[in-house]
Amino acid sequence: MPGASKGSFKAGTPKRATSQKKLSKAAQSSKAPAPTIAKPAAHGGKRALLEGRASLLVKLVTRKESALNLLSLAQIYVDLEKVSKAKEALERCLALDPTDALQARCLLAPLLLNLGEQDEAEQLLQRWQAADVATLGVAGATMLCTRLLLALAKWEGDDEGEARCQAAFDAAFAHNWHALLLVCAVGNGDSPMPEGLVADLRERRLEALKKAGGDAPPWPGAGGVAEAVLLSEAFAGFAGSEEEQEEAWPDLDGAQVTAAQDQPFAPAMVIASDPHPTLTQP
Repeated sequence: MPGASKGSFKAGTPKRATSQKKLSKAAQSSKAPAPTIAKPAAHGGKRALLEGRASLLVKLVTRKESALNLLSLAQIYVDLEKVSKAKEALERCLALDPTDALQARCLLAPLLLNLGEQDEAEQLLQRWQAADVATLGVAGATMLCTRLLLALAKWEGDDEGEARCQAAFDAAFAHNWHALLLVCAVGNGDSPMPEGLVADLRERRLEALKKAGGDAPPWPGAGGVAEAVLLSEAFAGFAGSEEEQEEAWPDLDGAQVTAAQDQPFAPAMVIASDPHPTLTQP
């Protein structure tokens, strides 16, 4: 797909209709289920192993707080679906690492969306906007995806909101079209990425960040497939899964990943027949 033209957002579409599912969810907002995380929680022996690692890291952090240990602890909490604890660890990590050399925001941004804390996600975008525009890389791409999902969540069918969605899509697509395709493909949380591959990419990226100390371009390079895999793993699950009856992230049930003919009511990120990714609304 090299050289593919960027996607487009169909203009002049009618205001998005509100689905019965969304009305039902709104009526039951006081009883909303706990948000789902990007991938299924660990089970059995793996969960026990992660719990053991978390316990060890908690002891280390209690003795002496370390940004690196807090980041590692937050990732384990994400894998265990302990999202509130993950958020707390990431906030402490950023307090110890104010320049965010370890790029904890790459984990915090999708986590805030997962928790439905859109205002905090927007604040995080604004805080790091200048740095992310200057360096891009995984951190910048994470923020571009975050901005796109926020725009979709806030869109009410008006022309101004549509323009914001289009601009956010264009920016994310221009930076890494591989990532958008993968995010679309795993939007329901059923990631086809081998777990070992994702874990290896995480480790290699963290090692590169530690060695660079924030003074060198982060690995992997911006716009590549390795970056796209990391992004898709972080954002998988934002659309929920009807087959698994998993809820979408709060207020993101309109950002479905599906073909337009299968989803008659919401803006959709669609892999079109060209096959160029397209933001559209029937």
